[in-house]
Amino acid sequence: MDFTYRVDMKHQWRPGIGGFVDLNCGWYCQDALLHWYCNKNKLPYYLLKDKAKRSRLSYGFSPDDSFCHRIFLPKNIEFYKHALLKYGPIIASGKIGMADFGFLGGVNHYVLIVSVNAKRNKITIQDPLNINFGMPGYSGCRIYDFYSVAPKIEGTLVVNEYKLACFRCK
Repeated sequence: MDFTYRVDMKHQWRPGIGGFVDLNCGWYCQDALLHWYCNKNKLPYYLLKDKAKRSRLSYGFSPDDSFCHRIFLPKNIEFYKHALLKYGPIIASGKIGMADFGFLGGVNHYVLIVSVNAKRNKITIQDPLNINFGMPGYSGCRIYDFYSVAPKIEGTLVVNEYKLACFRCK
C-alpha cells in the first residue's frame, strides 16, 4: 500500500487497573477504530462512544461485546493489503507490538494494523503502548518486518458495519 491510515489512538500510559498503565488495550484500539470510522463516514462520534463498553478500573475487552467482528487472514501480506483496502484499519491480537518480549515471550495484546508495504515486506502497527511524543496523550506507529510479526498474530477484527448501523438507527 502506498498509504497509511491516519488513526488517532490514545496511549495506555494513564492510571487504570494496572496502576500507572491502563491494561485495556483492546478498548483503546476499538475507540480509535470507531473514531476513524465515524470520521470516514461523517458520523458524530459521540453517538457511538457512549455505547462502547469500557472501564479503566476493570479488565475486559471482549470481541464478542464489541463493535467489531472477526475475520480470518492467512499469513500472506497480499491478504492483509486487500483486507486493509476493504475494511480499513484492522485490530490484531497476539504477542505483538510492545508486548512482544522476543525470546522471553510476551503477553497477549491488541494493536491496530494501519498499513502494509508488500514490496518491502513491512507492516505498520499503531500500538496503544507506544507513546507519540509529538502528540501528547496519543500513541504512535512503528514499522516491523511483516514475516516476523504475522506468525504472532492470533486474531484479527474489523468494524462490524451492521452492528454500527443498528445503533445509528436508534
